[in-house]
Amino acid sequence: MRKMLFVMLSMAVLGLTACSGNSSTPSAGTEAKKTDTQAAESDSGEDSGGWVPKDDIEFIVGNSAGGGADLFTREVVSIIDQYKMCPTNITVVNKPGSSHVAGYTYLLDHGDDYHLDVTSASFFTQPVSGNSPFKFEDFSYVAMLCKDPNLLFAANNAPFSDFDGMIEYAKSNPGAVSAAGSSAYSDDAILCNMIQSTCGVELNYVTYESGADVLAAVMGGHVQLGILNPAEVGDNITAGNVKPIVVSAEKRVAMDGMEEVPTFKEAGVDIEHEQPRGFVMSNKASQEAVQYYADLLGKVAETPEWKEYLQQQCMEEEVYLAEDWEKVAKGHYVEVYTEYVGRILADTNNLKSDLTMADENEE
Repeated sequence: MRKMLFVMLSMAVLGLTACSGNSSTPSAGTEAKKTDTQAAESDSGEDSGGWVPKDDIEFIVGNSAGGGADLFTREVVSIIDQYKMCPTNITVVNKPGSSHVAGYTYLLDHGDDYHLDVTSASFFTQPVSGNSPFKFEDFSYVAMLCKDPNLLFAANNAPFSDFDGMIEYAKSNPGAVSAAGSSAYSDDAILCNMIQSTCGVELNYVTYESGADVLAAVMGGHVQLGILNPAEVGDNITAGNVKPIVVSAEKRVAMDGMEEVPTFKEAGVDIEHEQPRGFVMSNKASQEAVQYYADLLGKVAETPEWKEYLQQQCMEEEVYLAEDWEKVAKGHYVEVYTEYVGRILADTNNLKSDLTMADENEE
């Protein structure tokens, strides 16, 4: 009897052991799959033991909603949300004021792992012009995703219809051609200065509050030239409201009505300047967080939605992450913006000096 009881207990133990083993082994032909949550955690760095955000994140934009930097940032966040690339919420926060200086102030005041700010030309022009209290060393460089070109376009009543004609007219009529842009130290102003110094012409650069104002001034015939992003002008080119002249980019713009518009180099002029668009953080942010966001933005740049967005906006893909972005920013872009902002400041000071002398002569 005891022997039979022992045998029965042994068989029960073996049965329990077999059941336990089967519970952790997939059946034949079945693969173990991660849940969406597990996949998101893996993508966000948890499986590899890296830094992962635990709180909500703010992407800061230093101008109003609807501007180029704002739309760029919202597209990035939309793709991150679409693919569930980040385990926490991301909010776009607009902090307009003083050509993005208010936004960078907000960023550096927080100085943590949960705030990023989009960069545009003002990131470089404000410090080198002396209009910003910040230095390039105050920031950690997360990623650059693309270059944003500029289009030189003309009013329909302008006495020229192409780049060569514009240069010839400007040389024959010094100071008679006015070009509209969005601010004194913008890429618009820099491009205007490049044209003047490279082509030996005199252009009057006129600033307006927004791209819409620039477009209205050209369409109304108040100025002969305007400088904007191609996507900002595209509909009015196809409608015949303005005339495209030349684009500042490596290659021609693939947009209706602009297929035949030459680049500066095709027009025989050694000019190429495009606005870099990317993101920075405070230099107080942890390096682990900076690397996390660099990897995150690198994933955004690989999506078909992002590539389609770049094509629609006539932007050129150029990706630099973390240290590579810092090297390009502090090297090439600081050098270019310092040179041309310096020229603009010198021209402004010379103009002020001329005006002062004229006032003294009148007295």
